[in-house]
Amino acid sequence: MKLFINKKNLALIMVIKIKSFEDACEVLSVDQGLSRSAFEKLEIVTSALNDGWVANQNDPMQAKFFPFINKAAIQERTGDLKLTGDLSLILSGAGSLSLSFKSPELALYASSQFESLYLDMILE
Repeated sequence: MKLFINKKNLALIMVIKIKSFEDACEVLSVDQGLSRSAFEKLEIVTSALNDGWVANQNDPMQAKFFPFINKAAIQERTGDLKLTGDLSLILSGAGSLSLSFKSPELALYASSQFESLYLDMILE
């Protein structure tokens, strides 16, 4: 039996391998003992999940996908019930291409599996 790898099941393989920041460090052979900000940790996680794919900032036609963070999760964590604005703009803003994904499935997985890290980054 042959195993055929395509974009969808390669993304699934990466999801199965990477369930924590420590898993991402292991995949990329990165020292996980160093002190890092939430943003730096998310860059490592994103890089590991993307498995070599890097967003091209000079290509506006290239599809780039960003995680969605639910406002309710931030409101719950901060107690701020008057939170307004679009959080997808925070995550897709300037300087955050390093947090973009090659597929919507990976972005959705990251926003769920690593929600706590995204919240740390937004609230830092």
